[in-house]
Amino acid sequence: MRIKAILLCVTAFSCTQPGVAWGGQILQTIDKQPADLYGPNTGSSNVFISIACTDAYTGLYISCGYEYNLEGLKQPKDASANSGGHTHDIQTHPLGKVKTVLPTMGLPSTNVRGSTNNSFVYLNHDIPNVSGTIETRLDITVPTGWYTVYPESCYGNFASWCYITTIDVGVRNLTPLPGNPSLYIKVRNKDTNHTDAVAYYGTDSALNNLSTIAAWYKRMSPGFSTLSINDMSLINGGLFDINADYLAPHSSHRKGTSADINKSPGVDCRNNKLLLLSTFIVMRDPNFKNRKLPSFGHYLCETGNRNNIHIDL
Repeated sequence: MRIKAILLCVTAFSCTQPGVAWGGQILQTIDKQPADLYGPNTGSSNVFISIACTDAYTGLYISCGYEYNLEGLKQPKDASANSGGHTHDIQTHPLGKVKTVLPTMGLPSTNVRGSTNNSFVYLNHDIPNVSGTIETRLDITVPTGWYTVYPESCYGNFASWCYITTIDVGVRNLTPLPGNPSLYIKVRNKDTNHTDAVAYYGTDSALNNLSTIAAWYKRMSPGFSTLSINDMSLINGGLFDINADYLAPHSSHRKGTSADINKSPGVDCRNNKLLLLSTFIVMRDPNFKNRKLPSFGHYLCETGNRNNIHIDL
């Protein structure tokens, strides 16, 4: 009597290199940027998971049960890196949605279960553009009469395996804006939903450009004025939801390449010609595209209730 054995194939994120496992808990980390944080539409993108069970002796597909669950943020959930800098409503932090793609199209949910039905199954995890570290769990259950051999199953029952995946949603290598009171100060509206400690992040080039703009502005300003900086990007980038609802506005702050400058109340930011000139000197791009009016290249006068000076760096 031969021992029944299963060749279990599960792939995640990149289906070009299938990973093969004989059992036990499998840990995988998908690094930053699985979401479309840079795209013009600020939409989400996808992680694909394929599941198949085959008889290791015959090579034929067999039926395994599966359940894919969005577990939540990585523990501890209130750690700024795990939550992406969002300190509000951690339990409702967007995790995305998962659905079956093949063999039939399913409905988006936070939990998908079913059977491979002597074939293969493709799942699609739609990743949000809110930064944070998402944990998922995929449980594979072997058919009746089969059992796991090595390593032991997650539950000690020799009947299942589990795959735990950590999906790190965010922008790589953002750096906090250093203190430099001789050139600028950091002044934000009271915001307990995203603390100051996580709201002043940017790319190295953006921080350098901002400091250079501040230096030019001080050099040309009467009384050697310093800039008052409001918001930049969160610790891992992504959606900066100023209304604490995980929705836009502030979508332009998702990639660490912009800053809001406080202006004097009642003063049209288009009249701040010295800051406009300083921005032009540093950025040197009079034909900057994809901006809403009134815009002067990288220098944007916000409208409505957000009357900051927005600078793309």
